Amino acid sequence: MVRSARREPNLVSRRFLLPLASSPDTVQTPAMRTGRLSVLVLASLITLSCASDDPLLERRGGPLPEPDGAAGDSALGTAGASGDAIPFCAALAVIRAKCQRCHQDPPQNGAPVPFLTYEDTQAQYGMSAFKYSDVMLPNVEDGTMPYVALNEGPDPIMPPVAPLTATEKTTLLGWLKQGALPEGGTDCQ
Repeated sequence: MVRSARREPNLVSRRFLLPLASSPDTVQTPAMRTGRLSVLVLASLITLSCASDDPLLERRGGPLPEPDGAAGDSALGTAGASGDAIPFCAALAVIRAKCQRCHQDPPQNGAPVPFLTYEDTQAQYGMSAFKYSDVMLPNVEDGTMPYVALNEGPDPIMPPVAPLTATEKTTLLGWLKQGALPEGGTDCQ
């Protein structure tokens, strides 16, 4: 039996013709070596460009919520100690007092969206299955928002961003934990 002079190399991808390992049977042309080197350089550049120590380039805020209420205490629960539902207008009063400093129209200080209406809190969060109200919950809960870090650094925001009071935090978290529903209507004064 006559053996073929050219053997098909083991390929990572037929498109790039990259051999997995060199063997005596594998003939590497200069184009194959250049192609392999180009892919390795490109992969290294992509990896390095995604890593940053610059806090302005990192995602702000806490972790995304767990789907289907798997977050334990962060899952939907009762509104407060009395079990009364928190109306949206009470939550909006807190949002107006503390969040709209940045979440206005147009958004300021790096905020991604405005929170002026109930519909704003229910908008889809990026390309995820979450709504902004889902993402607000863990960020308010762990104190990441309001983003008081804007008060620090060489050029702090003036007047400074104020953290939520205990009452404001209870109200906003209660509304978020009950499902961020339009309880009591959305026509707030």
